[in-house]
Amino acid sequence: SSGFLLITDDKIFDGYVVSSDENGNFYKTISIQDKPENPTAAIQMEVDRSSNYADFPVGAHVRINAKGLRLALDRGTVKIGSVDPSFTVGRIPASLLSRYIAGVCGGNGLEVATLKPLELPNLAAAKNDQYINMLVKVPGSQFADGELEPTVKTFIDYVAGAGVDTDRTIEDAFGNTVAIRNSGFFSEGSKKLPTGSGSATFVVSKYNSTW
Repeated sequence: SSGFLLITDDKIFDGYVVSSDENGNFYKTISIQDKPENPTAAIQMEVDRSSNYADFPVGAHVRINAKGLRLALDRGTVKIGSVDPSFTVGRIPASLLSRYIAGVCGGNGLEVATLKPLELPNLAAAKNDQYINMLVKVPGSQFADGELEPTVKTFIDYVAGAGVDTDRTIEDAFGNTVAIRNSGFFSEGSKKLPTGSGSATFVVSKYNSTW
């Protein structure tokens, strides 16, 4: 649906940052879940600013004052952002960001929690709307054979020297698969994919119907 809700009352969302744009992923978005572990709700905030990790690192305890913002389901994901005639949900201008989101201070400065990813049994279980924007962990995962043979691919593809947004397929021990998407600006993009198996920790996301 393209419906949206304009929040006109004082509404405070309390949560913890689970995404980081430090390495070029999560461009101009911040994903926030309600608790450092066993989260029950999560949201994506649209911001017209980069290097958000400097103020809001992973685990940062934040409060969103949502009055005046728009809440919507946009291409499969619940987002909050500014009112923009061109988009379902606009990006909050950098100059206004402090009006809508603030870090919560602990004893000495910003309170930063240690996140415990939500452990799920397999990749199929992760493909559930309730986990979108949450940090989850799936055991026994690996990059699919097609990404490693005949030669091991890099995290992202390059076209005429420039990185492009790239999907690489991971699979679990049960044969379920999902795309790991990295931005064309991912700083580690030229590194080769790991060939072993282990736990995959990621923020669940969806674009239209693609997980």
